[in-house]
Amino acid sequence: MNVRSRTGCLAFMLGLVLIGGAAPAHAQDTTHTTAPDTLPALDGSVIEPATLVYETTIEAQGQRASATVRRTIAAATYDGQAVWRIVDQNQSGMGAGADSFWVDRGTLAPVRRSMSGQGRLRVAYTDSTVTGTFQARGRSVSIDAALDGPILGDGPALEIALAALPLTDGYSTTFRIFNPVQQSTRTMQLIVTGTRTVQVPGGTYKTYVAELGPVDADQGGETLFLKQTAPHHVVRGESALPPQMGSGSAVRVLRSMDVGPPSNTSGGQ
Repeated sequence: MNVRSRTGCLAFMLGLVLIGGAAPAHAQDTTHTTAPDTLPALDGSVIEPATLVYETTIEAQGQRASATVRRTIAAATYDGQAVWRIVDQNQSGMGAGADSFWVDRGTLAPVRRSMSGQGRLRVAYTDSTVTGTFQARGRSVSIDAALDGPILGDGPALEIALAALPLTDGYSTTFRIFNPVQQSTRTMQLIVTGTRTVQVPGGTYKTYVAELGPVDADQGGETLFLKQTAPHHVVRGESALPPQMGSGSAVRVLRSMDVGPPSNTSGGQ
């Protein structure tokens, strides 16, 4: 593979990581496996308006690619429902993009998602369905899935849900997420394995060290360093890319965090 091809492949990997928030695993529908019938206890009241800036670096196949994500969390109303609106605005060698997620302000259940950039995604969630469209590379795919149990959103919505968990050393929980691009449901597990003080460009934080990954696979997980004080925002994330993505690594660090209403929440309609 020549340098240009390797660089293009690495940029594609970076795009996948930005979409999912972690190193993506094989697509696999876990509808027929044992899955939790309820969601873990989440306290949406601990979430607060804020702006967080992350830098993600991927190293694979002798190449390096990086991206910056500016995440804003703002109180909003959608169709009469009180929600948190989470907007990830990312900038990388692939260009710019935005991922906007609306979640219920109390339960943090997903309500709506809108993505733009290399592709276009529009998704609406109810207690029993996920519907919408995904457009990329000149193709449009309809999303119409029935749910047989409660789910959390993926990507930025998942990390906001993790921030509202009652974390302690030794804490563990399982839950399901729905990936609209892969149109599959996965059962995920989070296990807090210890504590560590972590220094990142955004400061020094006491964190919980947590392993997050699908219960049915060894690949596709991420080690997260979550701020000990609520909300438990991600301070650092480390993941290994699977062989089909070059067997490299992805590292994400918090560059800054400002608490308070964001000055600009554009990035999705």
